[in-house]
Amino acid sequence: MRRFHAGPIRSVLVASPGDPISGGADALLFDLGQAGAAGLEAVARRLRARPGADGPLVVLKLAPLDDGGAEQLAALGPLRPDAVATTAAETGADLQHLGALLSVAEAAGGLDDGEISIVAVAETTASLFGLIGFAVATPRLAAIAWDGEALGADFGDEEPRDADGRWSDPLQTARTLALAAAADAGLPALDSPFSTRDSGAFRGEAERARRDGFSGKISLDVNQAAIAQETFAAR
Repeated sequence: MRRFHAGPIRSVLVASPGDPISGGADALLFDLGQAGAAGLEAVARRLRARPGADGPLVVLKLAPLDDGGAEQLAALGPLRPDAVATTAAETGADLQHLGALLSVAEAAGGLDDGEISIVAVAETTASLFGLIGFAVATPRLAAIAWDGEALGADFGDEEPRDADGRWSDPLQTARTLALAAAADAGLPALDSPFSTRDSGAFRGEAERARRDGFSGKISLDVNQAAIAQETFAAR
């Protein structure tokens, strides 16, 4: 495992497959869920040209295993990503299965077993019940994140945020569960993306997350990433 356990992860910037592997974030998250083979190849070209060990960590968010993710996973070994993000894992057994598939991909790509880490993202209600077992399921687990808007849709929450911008009661509970699971496992906890393009509101949410114990935050643009870097550097 390259650096997930060697330094802070304060900002994870969601990137498109065609984006360069650069910028001020600690990690880049490339979502391959809808990208298909062309998107994977675009990321592959950038991974081959990545700027070395001092660049940001690269996390690949896979499509569901039964909807193209297995093919993406099989091609990962030679690409040498630092981690994969899974939103489909709802139990420890799901993570164990993913770890076994990663071992096969690593062997095919000439990597050491365990070199590719896993970032678990809680975005379904079922995953909230499995979070506490994630850490004991695989030593690959490097961080736990949560996605409030995705969880809100799964809850059937009509308004995921209150008038003051705070998450609704069910989502506040989900946030706490993700944070508690990460703390219990001694792993970084990454706060949910924030889709409103309001820098002041994003900073306020990031500051609350830092005070509550989160290690970093998922960012949707470079401005958010810069704010997250600054905010969580105070931890």
